[in-house]
Amino acid sequence: MTVRAPSPEVEVTEHCSDSRCDDNKTLTVLLVDDNSADNLYHRLILEEEIEDVVVVELPSGPAAISYLVDAVKEGSTPHLLLLDLNMPGMTGWDFLNFVTGGLMESCADLQVVVLSTTENPDDIERACAYTNVESFMAKPLDARRVRRLLDGLPGARCRLSRDSHRDPTDRGGDPALREESPQDRK
Repeated sequence: MTVRAPSPEVEVTEHCSDSRCDDNKTLTVLLVDDNSADNLYHRLILEEEIEDVVVVELPSGPAAISYLVDAVKEGSTPHLLLLDLNMPGMTGWDFLNFVTGGLMESCADLQVVVLSTTENPDDIERACAYTNVESFMAKPLDARRVRRLLDGLPGARCRLSRDSHRDPTDRGGDPALREESPQDRK
């Protein structure tokens, strides 16, 4: 299903993995990335790995801000936001700076995962300094990384897979995963 965003020049695409999209148990994931091929790939991985998921593709930071403002007004904030750092116009950094404070406080349960094609240690440290940033991951996501993300999301249910017996605390030495989670900071 395709719906119009508040800005007339931006289209928001919502995809439901099954017919129960209105169920309260549905997990909503925002893909904020200007690259439609990356969005398609990540949407397919998310839909394959997560039961009852709605994937919303947003091509820019301003489109994501408009979506979040509307979601807060409706009381239906998403659960997970996958944010590309390198976008034209408003970058991922600009987005994080803009929404830190007011808007993100209204989306307290929203977990942000920063995605990038690089694994620059300075970028990882900088991204993980933001309170709502759950982790920093290199593109592209794969099924294993999606399952790790789900471990920290309340109500998220993985589809059964051949590696569903993994240790949820094992980060596997993956340098793209942040060493410290928000739960570790408390």
